[in-house]
Amino acid sequence: MKTKKSKTILLLGGGNEQLPAILEAKKFGYKVVCIDKDKDCIGKKYSDFFYHISIKQTKKIESIFKKHKIKGVASICSDIAVPVVSYLSNKYKLSSLDIKQSKILTNKFYMKKFFKKNNIRTPNFHLYKNLNLAKKFINKQKLPIIVKPSVSFGQKGVSKISDLKNLRKKIIDAKKISLDKKVIIENFEKGIELNVVAIAHNKKAIFLSFSDRIIYQDKGFGIAYEHRHPSSIKIKIIKKIKLIVKRIIKKMNLNNAVIYPQFIINKNPQLIEIAGRVPGGYMREVSMLASGIDPVKFQILTAMQEKNIFSKIKNVPQKKSIYVKFFTKKDFKIISDINFKNIQKAKSKKGIYKIFFNRINKIPSLKDSSSRFGVLISYGKNIKESKLNADRAIKIIKLK
Repeated sequence: MKTKKSKTILLLGGGNEQLPAILEAKKFGYKVVCIDKDKDCIGKKYSDFFYHISIKQTKKIESIFKKHKIKGVASICSDIAVPVVSYLSNKYKLSSLDIKQSKILTNKFYMKKFFKKNNIRTPNFHLYKNLNLAKKFINKQKLPIIVKPSVSFGQKGVSKISDLKNLRKKIIDAKKISLDKKVIIENFEKGIELNVVAIAHNKKAIFLSFSDRIIYQDKGFGIAYEHRHPSSIKIKIIKKIKLIVKRIIKKMNLNNAVIYPQFIINKNPQLIEIAGRVPGGYMREVSMLASGIDPVKFQILTAMQEKNIFSKIKNVPQKKSIYVKFFTKKDFKIISDINFKNIQKAKSKKGIYKIFFNRINKIPSLKDSSSRFGVLISYGKNIKESKLNADRAIKIIKLK
């Protein structure tokens, strides 16, 4: 589907995770204005216009918006861009989350308050004010507890604490990361983590995928190293989760939005967080292959206020099972362990959808999601076959 070339879209972010938005916008015939703080980001060469500025520089972004007569603003895989998209879209009457919605969907404190107000089960939490009050809250919980920045992304600044001797340091670390300098302390809940990708459209929920999120529990806590679709969660629990998501859409009055709720499943589902944008971590691929609907295309077309959107985006061949394997220091100790020459051979194997490695000189230590330097996506008739296909490909590229 081609649109009038006179239409121009502003895309906030030009990194690897934002590149699909740029490419899809170009396919639709739009001119792309891209901004990123990295002057050498990959999206630069694919955009019609590129500006080397930070997403935080709202006034400069607004002047660029006016200069290019922008018809739509969007960003994917970036929480920090959501308020800027919301600000511009609301001021210039474009399609986006409103200011209140974007605040709830990007600030964990306001998010948690929304959950509590609307009787949505979530782990007990406390907004850090001082060490004494924090310890009083913790004493009512069971160790370990979680410390996290109120506003951040990619697991940055998130810690699981089993010894209160580390509490003060971890709070300081989280505060440095948090964009609003606030810190959330919450109860740690054991269980299966579940990723949900859904679209709010015409006051209804369109569910794209339900997948298990497998994370590190020790060093690198919270970093996902696998996604598995379909989820291992029982159907009756999935039905409960659908009702929760539908209630959120209704209570927040969401429309034309991609949402990304993350649950922990033990006795009953508890909502950990929810984002109001296309998720990163290759969840776009999971949801797209699971449903046949590309959430990136949806985000682009809604930002540009196009009509009959679903007739233009439901064209992806579906897979019964999808397996995502992220590579970290736990998989490859040193660069020479990776046989880069054999990557093309591994890609050609049965059930392999994608293999990608960042250009790095050294294997990064486990800190947050950016510590993942490679990914393999496979598919099959069930998760067992999908994982087997992945394991065969990994043997080809792993030297040790």
